Amino acid sequence: MNLKAIFKRLSDFLLARPLTGGLEINDTSLRFVSAEGSELKTASVSLVPGTMIEGRIENRQELLSALRTLRTQILGPKAKRRAMINVVTSLSSVNIYTQVFNLPFIEGENLEKAIQLNIQMTSPTGAADSYAGWQTVRSQDEQNMHLEVVTAFLQKGVADELTAVLNAAGFLPMALESRALSFARLIKEKAGGIDPGESLIAVSADASGMDVMVIRAGHLHFDYFNSWASLQGGERQISLDLFRTVVVRSVNQVMNFYNSHWKDPVSEIVVAATGLKEETLAAIRENFDVKVSELTPLVSPPITPEWFIALGGALRSLLPRRQDAEISLLGVSAQEEFRREQIHSFLGFWRVLVPAALTVLLVAFMGSYIFLNGFQKSLDPRASAALRLPVSTELINLRTQAARFNGALEMIEFANSTRAKKGGILSTLLEIFNRRGISILKLEMGEPAAPARLQGLSPSEEDIIALKNELVITPGFKDVQLPLIDIRQQGATYAFSMTFIAEP
Repeated sequence: MNLKAIFKRLSDFLLARPLTGGLEINDTSLRFVSAEGSELKTASVSLVPGTMIEGRIENRQELLSALRTLRTQILGPKAKRRAMINVVTSLSSVNIYTQVFNLPFIEGENLEKAIQLNIQMTSPTGAADSYAGWQTVRSQDEQNMHLEVVTAFLQKGVADELTAVLNAAGFLPMALESRALSFARLIKEKAGGIDPGESLIAVSADASGMDVMVIRAGHLHFDYFNSWASLQGGERQISLDLFRTVVVRSVNQVMNFYNSHWKDPVSEIVVAATGLKEETLAAIRENFDVKVSELTPLVSPPITPEWFIALGGALRSLLPRRQDAEISLLGVSAQEEFRREQIHSFLGFWRVLVPAALTVLLVAFMGSYIFLNGFQKSLDPRASAALRLPVSTELINLRTQAARFNGALEMIEFANSTRAKKGGILSTLLEIFNRRGISILKLEMGEPAAPARLQGLSPSEEDIIALKNELVITPGFKDVQLPLIDIRQQGATYAFSMTFIAEP
């Protein structure tokens, strides 16, 4: 095991990180992949027919039961009831609308405003009815001086209902994304024999439907999804001729879209199919004069295509949250729930670890004391007198070490009491902020008498002033300062910064 892996495992232990992975949800099954460690861990559960139809929950109780069964497979039957699994959730049966647009090369707030304006204009159902996510997929183009921005949209009802069921089943969504985004990430990070820096057309076909994507420089630029349910009509299955026709037509439409938007040619068509793989490859090779290859991820152990989407989500789950700038379609309340659960998990872990560590140290101290006391009584008085000088020197050393040990023990007890006080202050802050609908962005607390600095996000200036007034009269807080110059408007919200001193 290399040094980097050792530090990562130590960091995960100290930060009390729960299990993370990718979770694919489609109309027929649930699949989970964890990429933590040297080998992949997988689990899956089939859904009762009719539980979900085209990504919409039709039978909430059946989906909840299936998710709980999946959680038991992953954690085992003896897992703690509150233990959550953090997942990047990929929606394989929902038609998530994806759009790419260009902007002049700008930075800062102007870039944010320009992107939000374009999102409002391109939203298929209106900004009030859908969640939108965006990411820049290419830095400054030295010739054209523009940025390419990819946006995705998902109806709020679909996202909120699914998030609620996941939370009830013991899964905490870190991000919500389309299957296309997961698939593109897999090609970028784990594709064998494929250059992710080139312009590619990717085809992913499974039991949910067929996805045809444009991937440029490792980033998703366009996604065209056909669900089999929408093509079957009243039939129970699709004929082979219709399947081949859909494959050729879909790839041709995406190829035409690509040629109308970008000048560089498509270098390769990458295919991953769980069924009718040979028919899919043959249909594309016979109708398109482009190199066609099959996707084979470089992972251990090797996996079959039905796991590719969940694996793409698992790769994203390995990223620290502060480094994850990819599209997520979670609502604001779900994002706050994820942050709150992280804080609760961290505090709960240390609330158990510190007393346990203190108990171990106390037992060690008592054992040392009993041993030394018994050893001293067993010494022969005459031998003690004969060896008075050496023994005295050794006893002095032992006493010095014992004094140092007692000092360290007192420091641990002081640190434990200080942590408990900070935990109480933090609990009070969370209760006040949640009640007023204000988000905590950053909290810095040092020594007990030193001012603590807090940064937050509020829907209005009035709520910020009211928050400050409430903290002034709340026991445990004093010298609350809210400089008006630190209140700044950010879109529809207001960012602010304030300081206070936590009383003992």
